[in-house]
Amino acid sequence: MAKARSPVHARRSALLVRPCGLAGSEVEMAMASACAGALGAVLLVEIATPNDVVASTAFLPLVAAMWTLSRRLAQVVALEAALVFALILVSEVGNRPTVALIGAVGLVIAVVVRIYATMLARLLAAPRNGADEVLGDRWPALDLQLSGGVDALTRREVEVATIASRGYTAAEIGAQLHISERTVESHLAHAYTKLAIHSRSGLRHISRFSH
Repeated sequence: MAKARSPVHARRSALLVRPCGLAGSEVEMAMASACAGALGAVLLVEIATPNDVVASTAFLPLVAAMWTLSRRLAQVVALEAALVFALILVSEVGNRPTVALIGAVGLVIAVVVRIYATMLARLLAAPRNGADEVLGDRWPALDLQLSGGVDALTRREVEVATIASRGYTAAEIGAQLHISERTVESHLAHAYTKLAIHSRSGLRHISRFSH
């Protein structure tokens, strides 16, 4: 039986790969503060040692904020980035065309990243289409794994939960997997706890099966 991933490991993995993954989390404000601080540092270094390359590094915290933060905090960071570029533009008398171009490119990149992150986040949260259901028909365990929030399940719990979501009884599941009915119920109970649900209807909602 595969070992369950720790909740901390599962949470970190999700935050690293998912768009808007920090929205509403306990570390979102820290991330927003880090991005804001980085932009402030770029401004100070740029004013102290005028250099177009320094100004371009403001893209990094800006893009990070657009990808990971909630809309409200992303807007705050974007406004600060706009202010930073405006101040740099004022201070850089001899390089204003270059700084203006850098700022315009940065704005376009930030908008594109935010739109893509938002659309992808909605797509991941939406019910899957027929193609995903075909995969589920061929590999039932994979179908449930494609849903969010199942990283903490063991392989056996995934198998039991997947079959249960299709409407099979505990006895029928036990017969298919060659385990006892009591073991099936135990796996289901563990899966319910890890997925924060209370019934098989919750499993059907997560796995999005068509019957």
